[in-house]
Amino acid sequence: EMEQVARLPTFQQILDFVRAWLDRQPKPSGQAPVRENARPFERAGTDATASAALSRHVLQAQTEPLPAIATPTLPPGLYLLTSDELGVADLVSQRLRQAGAQPLFLPDEVLQDQAHLQSWLGRRDSSLSVRAILHLSPLSQPPLTANTAFAEWRERLDRDVIALFPLLRLLCAELSAQGRLLTASGMGGRFGRDCAAGQPNGFPAAAGLVGLTKTLNIEWNPTGDSAGFCGKAIDLDVSQQPEALADALFQELLWPGGRREIGYPGGVRTAFDTVAAPLPATAPIRLQPTADWVILATGGARGITAEVLYELAPYRPTMVLVGRSPLPEAESDALRGLDTAALRQHFIRSAQGQTRPAAIERQIQAVLHAREMRATLAELTQAGARVEYRTADMSDEAEVTALLDGLYRRFGRIDAVVHGAGVLEDRLVRDKTTDSVARVLAAKADSAFLLARHLRPDTLRFLGLFTSVAGRWGNRGQADYAVANETVNRLAWLLRARWGERIKIAAFNWGPWEATRHSTGMVTPEIRRQFAARGVALTPAAAGRQFFLNELLRGSPDEVELIAGDYPEGSLVGQPAAESQAETA
Repeated sequence: EMEQVARLPTFQQILDFVRAWLDRQPKPSGQAPVRENARPFERAGTDATASAALSRHVLQAQTEPLPAIATPTLPPGLYLLTSDELGVADLVSQRLRQAGAQPLFLPDEVLQDQAHLQSWLGRRDSSLSVRAILHLSPLSQPPLTANTAFAEWRERLDRDVIALFPLLRLLCAELSAQGRLLTASGMGGRFGRDCAAGQPNGFPAAAGLVGLTKTLNIEWNPTGDSAGFCGKAIDLDVSQQPEALADALFQELLWPGGRREIGYPGGVRTAFDTVAAPLPATAPIRLQPTADWVILATGGARGITAEVLYELAPYRPTMVLVGRSPLPEAESDALRGLDTAALRQHFIRSAQGQTRPAAIERQIQAVLHAREMRATLAELTQAGARVEYRTADMSDEAEVTALLDGLYRRFGRIDAVVHGAGVLEDRLVRDKTTDSVARVLAAKADSAFLLARHLRPDTLRFLGLFTSVAGRWGNRGQADYAVANETVNRLAWLLRARWGERIKIAAFNWGPWEATRHSTGMVTPEIRRQFAARGVALTPAAAGRQFFLNELLRGSPDEVELIAGDYPEGSLVGQPAAESQAETA
């Protein structure tokens, strides 16, 4: 009901809504009352009691033919297509016409101009509803290479990814009930997960649209109704004939069920299972930090990035932590020692009624973040590391090159990178603005691209990219964040193919973490209940740190995309309710 509550304009209407909702709830039948945790941000026990090892999973490809469809039909209406230069969209259009549907090509210049797009959609035949979007233009794009310029990356990201969001927002009412979305990428049929086959082709961000399709399935069809919305991400091997590619896409469109992430390597329909892959306790150490290592950490002065660095500090390396915010000065005497409640009262008194509650909360968070940054630097130093802090926007190429060039001049090397930078601006797809999507993608994906482009692999030994299970399974309200994280997963595989096994590359798909050393994490009772209802266990900080260290020390270079934690089969949304398959993706 929170979506309805969030749209109510007055506090009185919120009260009325909640009162009516409470009146509809069944009355308790004598059971003991459920008591709210009076101290929700305190850890229940120490790290020692909450540090059971996290389960480790990888993705495994398996052949999965399409089932026989008795009477394949398509609902009548408009089917919007973006064009590719391989002729695949033209062939799919022919099949749509033969099936009684009405294909309509969406010009690139219209898709990339929101005002033009809205006008263009308004001029269509009002008697025909839009039944599907088939986004096929990424198929003919050139592969990403070590020499791809940042301007080209941004242009392709805008065209192939960000431009889809306004289209989906404008067509939400038509598509969310019974519509379909098909996104196509050309990374070889396994979404780039194939080191042995050489460097993957295609554009990682287009393959990252799997995060969008899975999130839309959650937002628009949470029960998995076979007659409701269906989104799929299809990765193709573009060395196959266009006719075969068109056949595969059309057959997936005909069947609005099954997996949401499907590949066709060599033309063979393939699904991807999340399978347990524990690291044996006896696994040999492949890589070990030493005191001469230089470690770069983005987003490294706060949160889980800072948390994992505590495992590396005893090796006594040099750590360069990078954030967008300047290193805060010492706290004023007026604020020192105040907890959150006392800070709130302080800022309320200081404002004298001249500011909004949201502004006061921002002031509180700024103080808490500054405390966390200062504490992180001090404790990493105390643990043995030589620590520096730099201010840089990792999505700005000039700032990234200046940072890296300076480090190479000074130290002659960068041995390890922990990339944890990212931002959240959660909104349902129907409410997402283009600017917001661009910011979320820039913080996570643009920064990863710039690191990949400007790091010098000759000294690099380890690249740890922090991603999220929000991309693996989708997550309501996080379509842009899911795309950003899946893009980084795809980029990780591309770098593995480009750089070889000498550099250990790991994309850590984290679930939600509990409290870290200096942050409350996500452990309020309500948030815990929400995740528990989905079968998602929060990650204890000690277990997350150990998972990271184990992977650095012992992880195989051939296992790149890692899922950390336990996610019971079928418990996460994204699995159509009618399916019996174990995999939720």
